[in-house]
Amino acid sequence: MKIKLVNLYRNSSILYKIMFNYIIIILLTVITLSWLNFNRVSKSLEEVTNDHTLQMVKQVQNSIEFYISNMEKTINYISNDKSLLQYVNQSYTTDGEKKILEDDILYLFKNYSKTELDISGILFTEILMAIISVII
Repeated sequence: MKIKLVNLYRNSSILYKIMFNYIIIILLTVITLSWLNFNRVSKSLEEVTNDHTLQMVKQVQNSIEFYISNMEKTINYISNDKSLLQYVNQSYTTDGEKKILEDDILYLFKNYSKTELDISGILFTEILMAIISVII
């Protein structure tokens, strides 16, 4: 087969030889440029993807840090509320004072539940648990 191709090339006219050589040169050039372009684009896409992933990780980290910081501030503020501290320490003498403290604490939690959806979910769970404990 190889010998037939060599003989075909040798026996063809100069026009066909030049045309064949040009086709080979063009094909080699196109293949080489395509390969180089593919490698370049692949590296570029990989770099962009890595940069984007790093930015997303940093954004998630910042969001988590902000969320934790916000929750710590909320917990600190609520835990230092005078009504809550008096209620927890049982610093009331009558049922009337206890009721006033409970109303103050519920008012405090309702205000937070309007702005903080996480606390609202916790309060809803606590209310359900209280209802279940009363029923049982």
